[in-house]
Amino acid sequence: MKKVLLMLLAGVSMVLAFTSCEDENDPNNYCWEVKYTYTDLQGLKQEGDTDMAMTIAQKNDLLDKGVIDILGFRAEVKSIKKQSNDECEIDFGRY
Repeated sequence: MKKVLLMLLAGVSMVLAFTSCEDENDPNNYCWEVKYTYTDLQGLKQEGDTDMAMTIAQKNDLLDKGVIDILGFRAEVKSIKKQSNDECEIDFGRY
């Protein structure tokens, strides 16, 4: 009985670990830390990060696209991590 309970608990844990709880239709903006790499004018590879206010759908779109392209600045997205609004350097009063 104990083995069956442990197997059941392991199965539930695996399902929860690989299931996303994000709602793509959530209209709220959240603060995301976006880490990226780019090649500078000297040809050197640089890393950076920035805070961006985006909805979950916009974040997933950016991950799928894999590139930030703003006014000729082109960078590869390496990771996107959700932050609390207190950590964010963005004024959410504008949104």
